[in-house]
Amino acid sequence: MALIDGGREPVPGAFDRRIRDGLAAIDAEIVDPVRVNAMFPGRALDAPEVADWLNRLEHAAPLVVYLGGRESLAWARKAIRQADMVVFACRGDAPAGALTDVEAFACEVHPMSARRLVRVHDRRSSQVSGTAAWLARLPSFMHHHVALEDQVDIDSLIRFLSGRAIGFVAAGGGSFGTAHVGIYKAFRELGVMFDIFVGTSVGSAMAAGFAKNFEAEDLERGTHEIFVRSRSFRRPTWPRYALLDHKAFDRALADQYGRDCRIEDCWRPFAAVATNLSTHSLELIRSGPLWQAVRASSAIPGLLPPFYTAQGAMLVDGCLIDNVPLAPMHQLKSGPNLVVHFGEPAAEMFDVAYEALPGRIELFAAMLMPFRKKLLPAAPSAVNVLWRSLVAHQRYDTLPTAPLDLVLRPPCPPGIDVTDFDRHTEIFDASYLWARQAIAALEAEGNAAVAAILADGNPATERPRHLVEFAGNALSS
Repeated sequence: MALIDGGREPVPGAFDRRIRDGLAAIDAEIVDPVRVNAMFPGRALDAPEVADWLNRLEHAAPLVVYLGGRESLAWARKAIRQADMVVFACRGDAPAGALTDVEAFACEVHPMSARRLVRVHDRRSSQVSGTAAWLARLPSFMHHHVALEDQVDIDSLIRFLSGRAIGFVAAGGGSFGTAHVGIYKAFRELGVMFDIFVGTSVGSAMAAGFAKNFEAEDLERGTHEIFVRSRSFRRPTWPRYALLDHKAFDRALADQYGRDCRIEDCWRPFAAVATNLSTHSLELIRSGPLWQAVRASSAIPGLLPPFYTAQGAMLVDGCLIDNVPLAPMHQLKSGPNLVVHFGEPAAEMFDVAYEALPGRIELFAAMLMPFRKKLLPAAPSAVNVLWRSLVAHQRYDTLPTAPLDLVLRPPCPPGIDVTDFDRHTEIFDASYLWARQAIAALEAEGNAAVAAILADGNPATERPRHLVEFAGNALSS
């Protein structure tokens, strides 16, 4: 890959030093004008012996990084032509006007799929601003935010570039969503830094918070605000577009994530999965307002109105097409993944006499006279039936797992339904304790997937030098 400067503002020397230190730690080959001149003094960059040496280097090394270029346009062009991928390191706001000569040449040689954008900041935060303008200037397959205060973000970037990025895949599951937060907390306490997040439905809501660097406790409080205090799922309306009034839910999401926060400005890469009913396909949302992406991914058909995009697409809950979005994660990057889902609803028979189901008159009477509710049959609620219907197609035993994908299915406390959002703290605490025990057990077994996640996520731990085949990567309760 070629790492070159984007825009017109110079990238601080601290970035160069940190990226060199990080690349040296994984035994990557660093090639710059100083090294080439030392090897071939006085030779032209296009000399056959230089080209032969570079080609042999690329053949032998797992990763070759060409650095430099602001001082020499000739070297920048050579690096860009030689590389398979170009990475733009950018500082400050995107400049107006035409592309620089280096930017234009890089975009001419490499398609968008082979371009990445890195924004360099002094300090780490939950979100920044202006990333969309950079991506409009330099369209790229993926972008990254890097703070120079330590090595954490540099290590994350290098994991992406070397095919070892650690992903978190968060499935849908209604009130069970805070189990994602408990498991996330357990891994973070062990030093794991996740690099990218993809979620469906309530999984997208939790993953969005992870992408903004929210702590687990912050997300726990946010869950309470969105689903309990705002009473988002307890506000019926005239059923013209849906059964529930979506306005409170929209306000709660915008308040928690920031009405003006864009996905591009979140500190870590994030994607939400929705179902596009206009094209009958999966919609992977990677840009635009963050709260709207979560809203679209969580638009349970019938309960909430669909989310309509500016382009006219009708989006509903992603669980209809992919409740465990591991395949989209594989399309975005290589490397180990933590996959958290809640499995199929437990097999359950219902002792309900169909003819005993009440009509509207009996239900209305039960509303007016609460004591009559005891006479109603103990049949599942409409929401429970709807949830079972939405995920009935999902096959959890055939997920497209790779050798280093760790699949966890946390057990949920007994007696909790998918709409019991007021019990989110109970779910959070139980999943956290379970995850700590599960991680310890998997480590004791020598599980290669958990070893890869813990090693690559914690620089103090020795990194495995080779990928180890591991097929038994599903842990059930």
